[in-house]
Amino acid sequence: MDSLKDRTVEELQALQEDAAEIERLALESREVQELQLEREMALAANRSLAEQNLKFQVPLETGRSELSS
Repeated sequence: MDSLKDRTVEELQALQEDAAEIERLALESREVQELQLEREMALAANRSLAEQNLKFQVPLETGRSELSS
């Protein structure tokens, strides 16, 4: 948000009323982009773990069935 440091008080006050511009500035910020990348990486890791867990579902259910027999 370094771009806000260079703005005048009047520009900042006008910016407060422009939701679209605030959103644009936020999406362009390095911090938000890093958070979005972290989120995407976490989602990919979670998906991978979920897929691995699904591979164990059938053997686990089979084992449970055999154990209860």
